[in-house]
Amino acid sequence: AAGKLAQQLQQRRRQRGSIGFNIPEAEIRLQGDKIDTIARAERNQAHQLIEECMLAANEAVAETLANANQDVLYRIHERPDPAKVDLFTEAAAVMGLQLPKTEISPAWFARVIEEADGSPVQYVVNNLMLRTMQQARYSPENLGHFGLAAEYYLHFTSPIRRYPDLVAHRVLLNFLAKADKNTKKTPVLPGKTVLPDAALHLSTRERLAIGVERNARARLGALFLKDRIGEEFEAIISGVTSFGLFVELLETFISGAVPVQEMRDDYYVHDARGHGLVGEHTGKTHRMGDLVQVRLDRVDMLAKRLTFSLVENQNH
Repeated sequence: AAGKLAQQLQQRRRQRGSIGFNIPEAEIRLQGDKIDTIARAERNQAHQLIEECMLAANEAVAETLANANQDVLYRIHERPDPAKVDLFTEAAAVMGLQLPKTEISPAWFARVIEEADGSPVQYVVNNLMLRTMQQARYSPENLGHFGLAAEYYLHFTSPIRRYPDLVAHRVLLNFLAKADKNTKKTPVLPGKTVLPDAALHLSTRERLAIGVERNARARLGALFLKDRIGEEFEAIISGVTSFGLFVELLETFISGAVPVQEMRDDYYVHDARGHGLVGEHTGKTHRMGDLVQVRLDRVDMLAKRLTFSLVENQNH
């Protein structure tokens, strides 16, 4: 029954156009004080049930408080910049996706994800799309949530680890207490004038926390591979610049770079519109979304930087 409920909740979200990002995460497992493995985190029906129930609760509380004209911190996600959407569609087309006619709506992005689902470029497309989006933030003004295609949304379900959720709990309890004459004590609420500054502060702190987590994962990834110099890995090209390729290892999602000076089989020129590096003499091309075999050459623990070379280029 619970599984069917989760499916129905998810189907309802998808029907209104909610974007179902499909970005697998790496799970870092420790053995004592050492890293045992880094691998794709498993996701099962229980995870889906919890996620759908949390989303439904967040929306229900947001709509209830909005309709009651209560002052609270909403979780808003605004429409993406059209210029960024154009760049995304250009990159997705290069990777071979047959895109529907571009429109800036959650439903359009959801259809693109469906198009990429199950393909080798699925992971890169999802990450590119995520970077195309505006960053979600907290606001005392309800502007809706673009990614979820939700008119009302806030954070409510994790008050023990997020302060905005605690604010939502207090506002909801205060609202419910007004309807109960037997309630003698109500929560202390933040003043209306405080909410804009609180929203900015909490959004800023969230960005800092995300940065710390990203740095920690990069450091642990470098630590995990530092004794594996010379080993080969399957990877996907996740980005292309004039100075080389960015790659992501398929099994561990650890990121690194292939400097263009290490690609010695040809002189490579950056094709910005085609998101690739093109060999001037051979015409060989390496584009975003291509699967490649790479060799780990260097690990810089201080900079958390991994340097790879393309295996096919080793024989030239």
